[in-house]
Amino acid sequence: MNSFKSSNSLLATLVTSLLCTIPAHSENVYPAKPDKPLAFYEVNEQLHKNYAIAKDEIRQGLGPIIICTNESISLLKGKDRTTVPFIRPRYTGLKEVAHITLGTFVLLTNHTDENLNADMIERLQALKTGIEKAAVNLQNNEGLAPGEDASQEELIKKTTTFLSKVITDKRVSRAGLQEYVRACAVPDLENAYEAAGSQITTMDDALAQWHKEMTPEEWNKLHVIILTTHMPRQGLAAFQYFSKLLNQAQEGEQIIVSEHPSADKQANDEQAIDLLLTHILDGKVAVEFFKDPWRMHRDLLSDGATKYLQEHELHGNKTSK
Repeated sequence: MNSFKSSNSLLATLVTSLLCTIPAHSENVYPAKPDKPLAFYEVNEQLHKNYAIAKDEIRQGLGPIIICTNESISLLKGKDRTTVPFIRPRYTGLKEVAHITLGTFVLLTNHTDENLNADMIERLQALKTGIEKAAVNLQNNEGLAPGEDASQEELIKKTTTFLSKVITDKRVSRAGLQEYVRACAVPDLENAYEAAGSQITTMDDALAQWHKEMTPEEWNKLHVIILTTHMPRQGLAAFQYFSKLLNQAQEGEQIIVSEHPSADKQANDEQAIDLLLTHILDGKVAVEFFKDPWRMHRDLLSDGATKYLQEHELHGNKTSK
C-alpha cells in the first residue's frame, strides 16, 4: 500500500510540474482561463492535496535541520531550537569601515562629470563629518584588533581626503571616482577576508559542539537551509562553509538555499522547511522517473525546449515590414 501511495504521489508531482510550466498565451488566441473546468480539473486538484500530504509524511521522518540566516545559525531538533549568532563586533567593525567607500561611491556614481548642487554637497559633508567623528573612537572599537588600526586609518584617510577634494571642487569625474574606489578595493577585500574568518570561526565552533551532541544517524540525516537574498547567493560564505563541512559539491541535496526571506522569522522557518520537503519529494521523482537525482532541479520542459529551438526558426526577433 505504501508503495502504491508513493508511486501515486510521484506521478502526481510530475503532472503538476507539467501543468505549472505550460506557458500562458495571449487572450486573443487562447483564453487565459477556460469557460469551464477541463476534463482532468478535479484529478489535478486531488494532486495538489496529495502532494502536500506526501510532504507532511516526509516531514515526520526528518532529522535535525540547521537554518542559517544572515546573522545566526539555528539547530532544530524536534521541538527544540538552539540559536548561535555569528555576527560578532569584529565582523561588524570591519564591515562598517569598509562600507565608507561604498557609501561614497553610491552618493556620487550617478553624478559624475557634472556640477554638484547644494543638496549633494551637504550630503557629502554629512558623510565626511560622520566618518571623522567615528574615526576618533577607532581605538575604542572592540571589533578591531589593535594591530589593524593602521590599515583602517589608512582607508579612512583615503576617503576623507577624496571627499574633501570633491566638496571643494563641487565636481568629480568618472575617472576620478573610479581611481578612488579601485584604490580602496584591496583594503576593502582584506577587511572582507577578516570578516569572513570571524563568521566561519564562530559557525564552526557551534557546529563542532552540535556534532558532538548528535548520534551518527542524526548527523547523516542533517539538512542545512540557508536563507539569503539574491545578490550574495553566488559564493555565499555560509554555503561555502557548509559545503566543505558536509562534503557537498552543489546546492540542492543536503544543503538548500532559499532566497527572499521575510521579516517574520517563524514564517521563514516554515517556508524553508517546506522548500526542503519539496526538494526531497522532487528528488524521489527525479530518481524514480529519470534515474537522475538532479533532473527536477532544472525545468521539466528544458530538454523539449532545447530540441524545439534547434528545430524551429524564431520569428519574434524579426521586424515588421
